[in-house]
Amino acid sequence: MYALFTSKDRLFAAAIEREGSRQMAAIDATDDAPLADVLLRFGTDAAALLLSPSNTAMTRTVSGESVRSPEVGRLFHANGPDRLIRRFAGYLALARVVVSSARPIPDSRRPSSWL
Repeated sequence: MYALFTSKDRLFAAAIEREGSRQMAAIDATDDAPLADVLLRFGTDAAALLLSPSNTAMTRTVSGESVRSPEVGRLFHANGPDRLIRRFAGYLALARVVVSSARPIPDSRRPSSWL
């Protein structure tokens, strides 16, 4: 396997990027659905993803490897939690979600980080 990659870090990076793309594809919501349905599905799918055995295993592996190579941890965060937050923020921005005062949310990333 190492013959295909220049280093162990590159192997981890490839695995992280691939898994991140696979997981995000699994939680893409239907654009035509009502907002409440999109948010419910997104939350349900995100929770299932975060609690899945494969995500738990990857998190453990990356946590251990990040001690030796912090870049692996940064890649994991960028392709996992941060990617999930960006996707949710995009849903909020596109839907123009408003708060009770009927004002648009100025920073859709902030409430998405509450996930």
